[in-house]
Amino acid sequence: MEKRLYARLATSIEVQLHYKNFPLVRYSTHDVSPNGMFVETQANIYLKKFTPLRIEFATEQNNTFDHFILPATIVRISPQGIGLKFNRTDNFIFTYFHQMLARKCLDEQPWLSLAS
Repeated sequence: MEKRLYARLATSIEVQLHYKNFPLVRYSTHDVSPNGMFVETQANIYLKKFTPLRIEFATEQNNTFDHFILPATIVRISPQGIGLKFNRTDNFIFTYFHQMLARKCLDEQPWLSLAS
């Protein structure tokens, strides 16, 4: 049985993966959590499990755009895509990312809000 620290949010975010100093093709996420994301590759990516990557993406909230480049590691490979776990190296970025996901989750599923 697979154990998760955080719930996943089904959402599509366009991401650019970087392997070493080389950008790979742009992909979209299938789901995201504060701990990682599943990226739909729809083709063989030819990288192995535990390969370190960098994930680049931008988010928009209330007409404000934020740009992220996060270190991650491949933890799962399937025909549909790859599971990535974020490597926690910058607390500010990860705190902000957690907050961004919480806002996105409430925007998409307002019934989760405790404020009535």
